[in-house]
Amino acid sequence: MKILVGIPAFNEEKNIGSIIIKLEKMVDGVIVCNDGSSDLTGIIAEKLGATVINHPKNLGYGGAINSIFTKAKEMDADILVTFDADGQHSSNLLIKYIEYLKNGFDLVLGVRPYSARVSELLFSFYTRLKFGWKDPLCGMKGYSMRLYKNQGYFDSFNSVGTELAFFALLHKYKYIQLSIPIMKRHSKSRFSPSFLANMQILMALLVKLLKMKTLLLTLSF
Repeated sequence: MKILVGIPAFNEEKNIGSIIIKLEKMVDGVIVCNDGSSDLTGIIAEKLGATVINHPKNLGYGGAINSIFTKAKEMDADILVTFDADGQHSSNLLIKYIEYLKNGFDLVLGVRPYSARVSELLFSFYTRLKFGWKDPLCGMKGYSMRLYKNQGYFDSFNSVGTELAFFALLHKYKYIQLSIPIMKRHSKSRFSPSFLANMQILMALLVKLLKMKTLLLTLSF
């Protein structure tokens, strides 16, 4: 099986090198989406042998992961694990993710010990009620490429990285949730602790609720 790790990165020159060095020993390849960075993120990743996608401007988390999945499909991957570029995830976790995905799971969901924002708590409240999904905004998720190919895309409405996982849960794909520790960040979160960041997450939740309502109405006819 071909196993890849995808890292969305925006101005992560301080972290990206050490993360790639740790991860590339465990997988068949590392894909970095340099999402409009103004620093040396892309150059460092290329020098370390990662497959680099360069966005001329910042498209955000969903846009970066969309590009990573497209590239992973081109590279004939069987498994893709998304990994944050800010240093908060331990590379040792990757072994567990790969083990489950190799053994028939289509989705592995990380569960952090706490949520950073009120909007995240509201989002997770909904996903707990709907699916028992504890932490929708954890950036470390593992996917079978079968799952991605069946939906046909990763994100269609800026769902802050949750749409493909929603698809898997709604259609009863095999999944597991893993509690993971969070290490000290070496850079800013992809969502700043601002009013705008909270609104972005809440808007994604609102759109998801509207989409779910439309789907249920469609199924009822």
